[in-house]
Amino acid sequence: MAHRSTVPESGAGSSQRSSLQSEVRASFLAVCIWKGEVEVEERSLLRGQDQLRLSASEKVRKVSLDNKKSDARAPKYVASEPKRRGDSVNAHGAFVGINVGTDISNPPSASDIVSILKEKKIQHVRLLDSDHQMLSALANTGIEVVVGVPNDQLLRVGQSRSTAADWINKNVAAYIPATNITHIAVGNEVLTTEPNAALVLVPALQFLQSALLAANLNTQVKISSPHSTDMISKPFPPSTATFNSTWSSIMLQYLQFLNNTASPFMLNAQPYYDYVKGQGVFPLEYALFRSLNPDSQISDPNTNLFYTNMFDAMVDATYNSMQAMNFTGIPVMVTASGWPSHGGQNEKAANVDNALAYNTNLIRHVLNNSGTPGQPNNQVSTFIFELFNEDLRAGPVSEKNWGIMFPNATTVYSLTFEDMATTNTDSPVLRGTFCVANSSAPHSALKQSLDWACGPGSANCSAIQPGQPCYKSDDIVAVASYAFNDYYHRTRASGGTCNFNSTAMVTSTDPSHGSCIFAGSTGSNGSSGGAASGPVSPDNFATQIHSCWLTHLITLLSIMVFM
Repeated sequence: MAHRSTVPESGAGSSQRSSLQSEVRASFLAVCIWKGEVEVEERSLLRGQDQLRLSASEKVRKVSLDNKKSDARAPKYVASEPKRRGDSVNAHGAFVGINVGTDISNPPSASDIVSILKEKKIQHVRLLDSDHQMLSALANTGIEVVVGVPNDQLLRVGQSRSTAADWINKNVAAYIPATNITHIAVGNEVLTTEPNAALVLVPALQFLQSALLAANLNTQVKISSPHSTDMISKPFPPSTATFNSTWSSIMLQYLQFLNNTASPFMLNAQPYYDYVKGQGVFPLEYALFRSLNPDSQISDPNTNLFYTNMFDAMVDATYNSMQAMNFTGIPVMVTASGWPSHGGQNEKAANVDNALAYNTNLIRHVLNNSGTPGQPNNQVSTFIFELFNEDLRAGPVSEKNWGIMFPNATTVYSLTFEDMATTNTDSPVLRGTFCVANSSAPHSALKQSLDWACGPGSANCSAIQPGQPCYKSDDIVAVASYAFNDYYHRTRASGGTCNFNSTAMVTSTDPSHGSCIFAGSTGSNGSSGGAASGPVSPDNFATQIHSCWLTHLITLLSIMVFM
């Protein structure tokens, strides 16, 4: 959450300045309290969420499962290698995986696909079906697998408990533990694409869950069903989002199932579709995670939360839609998100540059543990859509071109799945290049750009706080330069610019001074001084509020002195 204050021009009277100081003090205190309340509330929800069991009315009917498995169907278990630093998962649990589709006329072999996953250090994969060759090839790799129940199998599974048990036996139990199956995705966007199967969706989930319980796999394997954002009637602003009332009864049962089984809400979040449908309502930069000018920021008028990208708004709209039905604490897992690299004549936004920008920025965003504006402490694990172009997919040209690779295993564009969190985004190409404040820009404009850089822009501004090496109470140009440069080096590889409404410029002169080292300096690794505040816990809530308020107040009032 970012606060924007209106600072009076230099020469204003003392009474006006005193009034402003009181207003700023109240505003920053409100910001600090808001942050604390959200975090305390979320921690309370986590502590209070016990591991729920199915109610007596949902007692599981034990189903006899055939445990006889052939060597080809049940590979012997070999301990997998531990995850290495740089794999597509971060220290806090958020990960980036990829979808593997099957609508390909001449697909690579299962072993070749697994080799590609290993080469790219992809540790999470979503299969859109339950291909047995893929499940066998994934054995002993340690790769976590989401296996899918295709829509054309949903009716059979949702109408027969024994059919559901047979599906679990053949497609899950037969491969565990050698193949690390962690989730089952039941159908895909059933309510919005297969409405005739809507009534069997929840029974299918329940029957499959009963079979998992009978096989003692319910702890390891979680069941859910991916939904499109089309399920949300009015996704913006996120704070007022609700699910389409047509499906209220089914969604209520679905959310209760997720809550009872500690399973995630699976969401297919595709900003490409919303950008195209919007016909210019939202800028392309907003869809691609690229920086917006301060005067183009998008905010929720009910919460004053800034949204720098459409992906976050979609996720928060989903959380708020669940909350509108009195469900909190169910995590969102994004099961599909990507951008097409090629389209027809009327699909100009579908191109390689946009696809590379979107997926690169999405990976960085997820692995950066930034959460969303409305759920800053809930990281959103995400599966890129998709590994291969699927030439047999129906629809326009763009529908066949979501992959990062062609079916012959050649690259459409190079995408890195290794850790791209913001702490590691100082590209060697940018060393010796700096983004600094324009000394001729009005102080009021610099102040506005500085607020944006340290707020919605997510620059690390800890080094310009009082007592830190880059703090200067009487030099807004120096303070703003540090923030602008940090933002520039964090985002340049994904399209970030050095402009800030013409208050900044690029220079090759190193602005570092003393112990204040700017990102990109050849004399350092570009790390900034100071430390960012950690999560607020109930034990130190009051202390954190005081510290947060005092730091921001001193910084702003010091800057006001020379404006």
